[in-house]
Amino acid sequence: MAEKGREDGAGMGVGGEGEKVAIGVAEKLAKMGLTAKENMVLVMEDEENPLKFAVVGKVLSGKKFHIHTIDSALRPQWGNPRDLTFTAKGDNVFMASMDFERDRKRIWDGAPWTVSKHVVVLDDFDMSMKPSEIKFKRLLIWFRCEDLPFNWVNKVRGQSIAEQVGEFIYLDFKGTVETGWTLAAKQRKRCSTEESSES
Repeated sequence: MAEKGREDGAGMGVGGEGEKVAIGVAEKLAKMGLTAKENMVLVMEDEENPLKFAVVGKVLSGKKFHIHTIDSALRPQWGNPRDLTFTAKGDNVFMASMDFERDRKRIWDGAPWTVSKHVVVLDDFDMSMKPSEIKFKRLLIWFRCEDLPFNWVNKVRGQSIAEQVGEFIYLDFKGTVETGWTLAAKQRKRCSTEESSES
């Protein structure tokens, strides 16, 4: 019994000293100040980066695709731009860099693209962006309205239709088809990938 008492007492003594030490350290830390060197503001400047033009994309699929599969599928669709390079950035997420702005614009204008019949969502990208700013929330698509009344094949009516299902981009009059009494207009719009996945 006496030994147990000594052990308990010793344990309490150690615990008490430990608490005093912890309190003492906390008080010292609270009184500490930064030196002039430690208080300097860190300045970060953009440097020249060899990555000129790029797009980021995501294959909308539950199946995981290797970056080589994505490369093999998209490179011929995109016309194999000069120095086109694909880099994996996560599951089905990639960055594609190239030398010329005209190639990047053509890729954007030609969307949507597919990998093994799974749609690819593109997002705006530049080197000053943070990963958290890339959302893949919008998908550019074409849709076609058939058997329209004659007075509906125009920009004003076309925009009215498109805005009911998404964000209107433009109406392609070159893609307007007139065969006999059938009229159809090809329209460009941006829809939400979140709404598409829920439906």
